[in-house]
Amino acid sequence: MNNEQSTLAIYLPREITITENDLRLGQVAIIRGDEPLAAKASGILLGRIPVPGQKIIVERATILSRLACNDIPAQKVTFTGAQATAVTLQQQVIKGERFVELAKSFLKDNRPNSSISQWDVVRMPADLILAGPGKDFKFSPQLIETGQTSQAKVRVTVLADGKELAVREVALRAKSNYRRAVTLTQSAKTAARIGRNESVVIRVEMPGLVVTAMGKTMQDGHTGEHIKVRNLDSQRIILCRVNEDGTVEPIL
Repeated sequence: MNNEQSTLAIYLPREITITENDLRLGQVAIIRGDEPLAAKASGILLGRIPVPGQKIIVERATILSRLACNDIPAQKVTFTGAQATAVTLQQQVIKGERFVELAKSFLKDNRPNSSISQWDVVRMPADLILAGPGKDFKFSPQLIETGQTSQAKVRVTVLADGKELAVREVALRAKSNYRRAVTLTQSAKTAARIGRNESVVIRVEMPGLVVTAMGKTMQDGHTGEHIKVRNLDSQRIILCRVNEDGTVEPIL
């Protein structure tokens, strides 16, 4: 074997993107020379990129060191191209907004509350970063019980080739106009209404003392309003405020 056949010519680009976590010389450089020697050099492991999008700098000195560990001395290697190459692991990003869209679309057909048709996201889910080349992703949303009328949570599972890759949970709440309507409805339910000529409890509460008496209303009233009430014990007519529980409190 002559000297030309037993040497390697390695060309380094300035930067390159790979599709696998394991970083091998043949992925980052163009190798020419003796075919068995070039094949051996191509398979040499330089390192590993654990995180998609992470950038690793591979220098000529690092490559020479790895080659020497595999019985390929520096004397057999010539370099062209860059002094070092920046290597990035290919990644795919599924934005948080995409998970929100999927959750809202799912809730249109699977309403946890039939009176709610519009939702606001409580907190934007984090972007999902996946390593490797493009895949045909499938999304499987599932409703999670929250126990809250005006809130919903959807778990979105990301699948590829029938395998689960990741999960994102999207928390949502009813739009503000619905929440205001619920508040008003609840307030209406708790508001007391007293009619004229109804028997009521007159209640006076002071620190360490509660005094009650029976009375009869002289007019209609709602919670917070002032009405006239006749004290059935003294027959006096007094001005009282209507409480939420239906009792009345004298205005002293």
